Amino acid sequence: MRTPHLEVTDLHVSYGQIAALRGVSLRVERGETVCIVGPNGAGKSTLLAAIAGGVAAGQGAVLLGGSPVTGLAPEAIARKGVSLVPEGRQIFSTLTVTENLRLGGFLHSNPGTARWLLNDLMDVFPSLKARAGYPAGRLSGGEQQMLAIARAIMTGPELILIDEPSLGLAPKIVDQVYAILAEIKARRGVTLLINEQSSTRILKHADRIYVLRGGRIQLEGRAEELADGEAIKRAYFGFDREGA
Repeated sequence: MRTPHLEVTDLHVSYGQIAALRGVSLRVERGETVCIVGPNGAGKSTLLAAIAGGVAAGQGAVLLGGSPVTGLAPEAIARKGVSLVPEGRQIFSTLTVTENLRLGGFLHSNPGTARWLLNDLMDVFPSLKARAGYPAGRLSGGEQQMLAIARAIMTGPELILIDEPSLGLAPKIVDQVYAILAEIKARRGVTLLINEQSSTRILKHADRIYVLRGGRIQLEGRAEELADGEAIKRAYFGFDREGA
């Protein structure tokens, strides 16, 4: 059996007395696009943060290519090929677009590699290229999201974790963001794990889907198996089969 690119097993995370994740297990195969959907407060952001090393797990394991990374610092996990695009973008608004991207290249020991990657990304993100010298805070919401994604790619990741890429964006801009993600996946062969609230959108873009509610995985399946949306709706809202 092939070793998954990412495997999470029985993961528990708490904030004080509040349990955010209650025994979450999932897997992501190399080259897949896997989406996690769920309501606000489901634990989606906590799950990505735990994978990236930003929050400590009380129990369970995170494995990359079969090797445990649970408890490692975020920088160590990033050096193993994981990059997180956080919710809310978290760009440096007073720095220029180019300066934000150069910060993303800190893992590259060879400056030439970082320069090549930056130039390549400017071709993938023409709107960022046109605003390379602008302060990032002057970009539109969609452009800031693209900058956050491009900055994550500057680390040279094999696995990109993306938290709510559509948050606060108009549907047309969201479509552009997902088109960019598809292009990046095709060009670089990366694996994508994406948090979303919209189950309709992820059905168009995901290979597989997990529904997370109340800190637990409620449903897992291939997108084509869940295409009518009914099983996702029941798992998302906690309905029984009769919709009660």
